[in-house]
Amino acid sequence: MSNVKNYYEILGVEESASDDEIKQAFKTLASQVSGASDPRAEPLREAYAVLRDPEKRAKYDIYLQNNRPSPAVRPVNTGSLSKTPAYTPTPNEDAQKWEYLSLLSTRNYGTIKYYINGEQQTHLKNMRLILVLNDLGGQGWEMTGITTDIKSGAATYIFKRMTDKAPEAIKKRSGA
Repeated sequence: MSNVKNYYEILGVEESASDDEIKQAFKTLASQVSGASDPRAEPLREAYAVLRDPEKRAKYDIYLQNNRPSPAVRPVNTGSLSKTPAYTPTPNEDAQKWEYLSLLSTRNYGTIKYYINGEQQTHLKNMRLILVLNDLGGQGWEMTGITTDIKSGAATYIFKRMTDKAPEAIKKRSGA
């Protein structure tokens, strides 16, 4: 949740700041604002109003604690589902590990082909999309996005799942 406003940062004070410190920080910053039309004016007034009221500040502190941004991850391009996860967390031990998968569905002359992370999945040829999506869901994959190329009709589905190990390929369906 990176859209959470941090009123303490807006006023430039610590979360343990006293009422007087908040008041002084507001006065200092307000003197630098050129008027009500200045884009910095509204966030300053909002932060000051919340942090000066003890009830609002207590509620805001709880809200802020529950909505802190999760640790950042750094991308790693592996290119293959059978190798390491597509994303590796930062060295923080508490960071959640995620692996990502892209499923490309194409139709050419009545033949449906599927590609997972760029590799063609011949055992999935002409399988109904809902069955492929159910297979992925059964393996713990959660769909996070879809893109469609209107010209070719190809669709790319993006999935993610939590992991502690390297990802595995989709298993061939029996009777398919």
